[in-house]
Amino acid sequence: MAVFCKQYLEENYSNLRELEKLCIEGIEFSSVENGAFKDCLNLKYLEIHENLFNTISSDFFQGLENLIGLNLSRNAILNFESGVFSSLKNLESLELESIDLEIKETLFDGLDKLKNLNLSWSNCLSVSTISGLTNLQELKLKCSGIRDFPENALKNLKNLKVLDISINETESIPPSFIEGLDNLEELNMSYMRLEKLEPKWLENKKKLRILNFDHNSITNIPLETFKDCVNLESMSFIFNQITSIDAKLFNDLSSLKEICFGLNNSLQSLDPKQFDGLVKLEKLEFDNNEIDSLDPNLFKGLHNLAEINFKANKISNFDVNLFKDTSKLKKIIIGNNKVKELPLGIFDSCHDLETLSIDIMEIETIDEKMLENNTKLNALHLNNNNFEKLNRNFFKHLTLLKELRISCERFDLKTDLFDDLINLENLLDTLFSHFS
Repeated sequence: MAVFCKQYLEENYSNLRELEKLCIEGIEFSSVENGAFKDCLNLKYLEIHENLFNTISSDFFQGLENLIGLNLSRNAILNFESGVFSSLKNLESLELESIDLEIKETLFDGLDKLKNLNLSWSNCLSVSTISGLTNLQELKLKCSGIRDFPENALKNLKNLKVLDISINETESIPPSFIEGLDNLEELNMSYMRLEKLEPKWLENKKKLRILNFDHNSITNIPLETFKDCVNLESMSFIFNQITSIDAKLFNDLSSLKEICFGLNNSLQSLDPKQFDGLVKLEKLEFDNNEIDSLDPNLFKGLHNLAEINFKANKISNFDVNLFKDTSKLKKIIIGNNKVKELPLGIFDSCHDLETLSIDIMEIETIDEKMLENNTKLNALHLNNNNFEKLNRNFFKHLTLLKELRISCERFDLKTDLFDDLINLENLLDTLFSHFS
């Protein structure tokens, strides 16, 4: 088995004293020679991945006092000797992702300048391990085996901007767990089995931009939850158990660009003024809920809306004026609803529309002029509806279309139906057996 040593560096890299970045990956070194880097005095970034050595001592980093970034992810390391990083006084970024060993509380002693720490898919077990890293700006603890989240555990990390504690199974986290992290910009608490959302988590989070609570068991969002999140741009609650949201939940969140409540939630309705004032909104996802209707004015004033997804609800009717104010829409996904007819003109204002999905519904007829203003369409899903024929003129203006799904039962396809689709690349194979 290969030994990582100074000789290897000298044979593979010229002028070690001037080297600033080094990446060693997949060579499967089985052991390490201490002092291998002692001539790499200007090395700033070191990455060592997918090797087989299982112990690293402090002498391993001899000569790397100027190191800024260190990535040891995906190695077979089983032991870090005491004080292993103590000489790396200038280290700002440390990646230990997918390291199969328990992180000891003293491991990071001396890393006073550390700004970014990634322990995802490793065995951190306790957040007290990192409580003394007061200059941290980014902390990733995804799937790190943490089950205990003590009160005020992160109170010293005043500079933290990004926190990811996702995929750590727990049903509750103390309200004060992230208290004092007023500089937080991104928070990921997805895949944690959380049953309750504590408004105190988001108290004074005026700089928060991205919030992710996907795949939990949250049933309710208290009205006051986002009162301080004035700069929030994206919130996601996909795959929870939410049955309703207050009409004023998004009030004063004028910076919002994305709202996602799809998959496994059970929302039955949205207030007509649910999104009032959200003029920067670009994306709405409410698929796979139980919504039975959308007010004609629901999207009024949302001039920057680019993508909506209301697939797989219980909607039986889409008003002709529903998309009147959304001229920038590029993607509309509204299939798998109970609709039998789409009103002519519903998509007329959507001049930039590129993707339209109206599949898996009960549409019996569709007017040949339905899409005449949607000349930028490149993906159209019509499959699994009840109409039996289409006029060739239906596709007349869709010369940019590249993908078409139209596998409708009893559909009578004429051989010239797609002649105007000169850029078509993807058409369901099952169509050809129905040509007449």
